[in-house]
Amino acid sequence: MNYSEFIKNIKEAAKGTKKTFPGVKILIVDHDESASRTLFNLLRNSGFSRIDRSKSTPHSLYLIKKDSYDIFFINYRLSSPDMGMALIEHLYADGYQEKALTFLILNEKEKIPAEFPQEYNADDILLKPFNLSRIFSLLHDACFNRLLRLKTQELINENKIRDAVILNIQATGKSNGKTLGALAAAKIYEKINYIEEAIALYRVHLSSFPNCAIVLDSIGLLLKKQGRFRESEYNFVSAMKKNPYYLPAKLHLSELYYQNGEKEKARDILKLALRYNPLNIDANKEFALVSRELGDHASAETAFKTVLQDSRYAEDPDLLAAYGDTLMMNKKPAEAVESLNKSLANRKADVDVVKNSQKMKETFMAKALCFLKFEDIGKRKLASGCFKAAERSMQKTGASMETLDEFKLSAGKTYLEHGMEEEAGKAFSEYIDADPKSKARQGALIGIYKLFNKLKEALALIEKAIQRSADSIEKLDQENRRLRREGRFAEAVANYHELINRYPSDDGLHFNCGRTCLEWSRSLGENTKEGIRNKALAFTHFSAALKLDRERISLGLKAIGLEEREIAAYNYNGMHRPSNTKPQPAPISTKSQEAKVRSLAATADAF
Repeated sequence: MNYSEFIKNIKEAAKGTKKTFPGVKILIVDHDESASRTLFNLLRNSGFSRIDRSKSTPHSLYLIKKDSYDIFFINYRLSSPDMGMALIEHLYADGYQEKALTFLILNEKEKIPAEFPQEYNADDILLKPFNLSRIFSLLHDACFNRLLRLKTQELINENKIRDAVILNIQATGKSNGKTLGALAAAKIYEKINYIEEAIALYRVHLSSFPNCAIVLDSIGLLLKKQGRFRESEYNFVSAMKKNPYYLPAKLHLSELYYQNGEKEKARDILKLALRYNPLNIDANKEFALVSRELGDHASAETAFKTVLQDSRYAEDPDLLAAYGDTLMMNKKPAEAVESLNKSLANRKADVDVVKNSQKMKETFMAKALCFLKFEDIGKRKLASGCFKAAERSMQKTGASMETLDEFKLSAGKTYLEHGMEEEAGKAFSEYIDADPKSKARQGALIGIYKLFNKLKEALALIEKAIQRSADSIEKLDQENRRLRREGRFAEAVANYHELINRYPSDDGLHFNCGRTCLEWSRSLGENTKEGIRNKALAFTHFSAALKLDRERISLGLKAIGLEEREIAAYNYNGMHRPSNTKPQPAPISTKSQEAKVRSLAATADAF
């Protein structure tokens, strides 16, 4: 509703000018048929055309669920046991103070009971018998107060703190909503970080209105901001006790517990909130999320269903993904896949790529696990595509190679857990093929297969991977050897470096690259600048090769005619020792080693 336009039209209508209010929808809630009809006619004759009537809270809630209203007139004393207060509490819990104007209908000279919470004073009180000029006056003042709050917030957002304070001081006396004024003042003080002053102001207010849950809750929020969590907790609990229907205090207390790692307490408070207002969307959302974290998937599913019926969250990809995961845990894979697909479809490509890709990875993982829950083997095999999609999403996040490797291991292990050995073998093959001779990779693979008493399968996978890499390297290395023989050392070394990046744990590649660098150095002259640089590069690769397979590479070094003291230096340190360092004596070769050297010398290019 446009409050500025509405207040202008109300002023003219009060002066007798014929006005219409086609955009304003009103709900009258009163069990007294005569009074309800009288108010209906007064409003209809004043230009209001969209008016509904109700006699009870349940019927009113039904109407509110179907449509939104701009103005409520509610009889405080609806016939027992359905008091009007129950409806007001529902409206308050759902935040209708921010969405609509609410007025209480009371009998003439009737006062609101002292125990009636100040925060339920709504916008004002309409006394019977109804008077049209009084109705216009109430509507005018309520709009004025609403505009004041909106203007105050606008000034705060623009950082015009002084103007906001002056505006509220000038409006003093024109507003009956003292609590709302205190809330506006609190926002101003908080904006300029005068938290203690704001707390003091609230406590003065409490001395006059000790049952005001709004103020107790506001103090709790300010104390929480200061890190005074126990005091904050006390104020939230006090607000709950003063007014069990005041939902924000419960949500704030639950959030406090959750942030402090007390998830069970957080869920208990949310459960209490839902006891008073089972249809509140925010309470259901938080309850669903924390229940899911605590493993109570049945409760989470029920709450998620309520939340996703609300138009604000029906297309939310995060909630749809969480709901899908919950359905999977509740052994409803078909429904879970449907929800997860909807989540993926609703992901926007124009948001933060890293964050979005991370969320998509999690959703694809959940979807993969859903497919693995199916009895149909065809459905279960669809998990493979989901794991691949999850991996692609990880790559978009800039995930490290180590993280991607861990993912492949996790996927393979998941397949084994579900008895899908063929798919596990494919996932593990991708992992070990990245660097077949890596002891770390071999150990990780063997460790997983041992969990399932399948050591032979692990060893077979490793052996096949090593053979595949050897075949691949041999084809590529033939070209490198040809380049080396033709003296095209730079091209050969560049190719070797590319291969080494692909197979970093292959000792033969390091050896052949080192040999090529050494020959390149000798062709340039070992004492030239480029010769020295290439010799150092050769030693680096020989060192790496020695670390990977010392015995085999020691023989290879002999086969290409390196001096004994240099071989000893490599064997001792695993790196080239400086020339001014005394080398250790070379090891004495046995006859079998001599035979290996002669054989290797004849086939050195076969590395």
